[in-house]
Amino acid sequence: MAKSIRIGMVIIACLVGAAVGALSLPVGDAAAADPACPGSWPGQAYDGPLQQVDHGRIAYQDFFTDSDGDRWFMIRSSDSNGYTSIRAYPATGNGYAANSPDEVCYLVVRKPGAAEDAADPTQIVFPTEQEEPEPAARPIDPQAAVVEQLQRNAAAFRYTTGKRGGNVTVTTIGEPLTFNLALADDASSSGVLGRLFEGLTEVSWLTNRVEPGLARSWEHSTDGLTWTFYLRPDVRWHDGQPFTAHDVAFTFNRIIYNDNINANARAAFNFRVLDDATDQWRVEPMTVTVLDDHTVRFRLPISSAPFLRSMGTAIYPKHILEQYVDASTFNTVWDIDTDPADVIGTGPFTIASYEPGRRLILRRNPDYWLRDAAGNSLPYLDGIVYVKVPDLAAELAAFRAGQSDSHGVLGEE
Repeated sequence: MAKSIRIGMVIIACLVGAAVGALSLPVGDAAAADPACPGSWPGQAYDGPLQQVDHGRIAYQDFFTDSDGDRWFMIRSSDSNGYTSIRAYPATGNGYAANSPDEVCYLVVRKPGAAEDAADPTQIVFPTEQEEPEPAARPIDPQAAVVEQLQRNAAAFRYTTGKRGGNVTVTTIGEPLTFNLALADDASSSGVLGRLFEGLTEVSWLTNRVEPGLARSWEHSTDGLTWTFYLRPDVRWHDGQPFTAHDVAFTFNRIIYNDNINANARAAFNFRVLDDATDQWRVEPMTVTVLDDHTVRFRLPISSAPFLRSMGTAIYPKHILEQYVDASTFNTVWDIDTDPADVIGTGPFTIASYEPGRRLILRRNPDYWLRDAAGNSLPYLDGIVYVKVPDLAAELAAFRAGQSDSHGVLGEE
């Protein structure tokens, strides 16, 4: 059942990601959003090329006046799960009302497999006081029933105190191409390194909601432009050095926004802003400022719905990597020939050993900051072993026949 919950929440995450992916595009005055929906909705009204944004593709975005005379900012998009929708936000000048990261109106006009828009599209209203509220109406179809069951499962789920020890063996046909997560653009690298590095926030595998990570809490201004994060004081890097706000500022200001580094997270933090004078779009970064060792402030050029989710971006150690940034050699540090012991993060695991073409072994971080409800240090596992195999299908068949000790097969899902 746990496995089915995890897969289902991935589906939900994709749908939500597609719904909010474009909200960083329009800009304007921030105002309280009215959850009432338009009296009428626009058609396609666009025949240009589709633009790739997160999980979805933007087919249309423009201001629209409905049959009641109300002005809205409309976005029509299609997501990776086959849904096509139109979303509406109350227009304010040259922007949209955005003092909350929530959808205002969401109209599902095409379901997976449908060749044309539905004659009676499904309209969903998201109240502004909730982050990811229960929709007022949903399509009644088999997939909706599955999602509803997963939500009930999540509400009933309770964590229990586990037992320490043991290893998980995972078979895979791939292997890391780099140990530098900031540069990684392949699943084999990021899948392993994601267990070594953490962000300020994380998204719950169970509820799909944003939860505290390296930041214990945060607050934001009413216009959604200024965010202040309060960091956990008890986090240490794998080499024992304390994690501080200076590491956060270094990650964004010196790595992600460094023109000489092809950081994979940069696109998420370059905001498109509409210039009122020229009516042209321009790209602006956010500013990151250290207030004290455990407080950091972000100032955004526009409000952005996916901002909190984006703050799951990995943070890197300033005391280890600053010398390579200063020397312009960051693009070659932590390559595949690096001693695994030199790859320093804050995550629950470290790299114990790596044999190219054979196996990679992660070991439990004994000083990890997270603890269970009983106060026991996490994780419970002693380690994770990634074993490279030539044929996943054959390995899976052997596992099911009881001829393999692998507990997971990458690519099975």
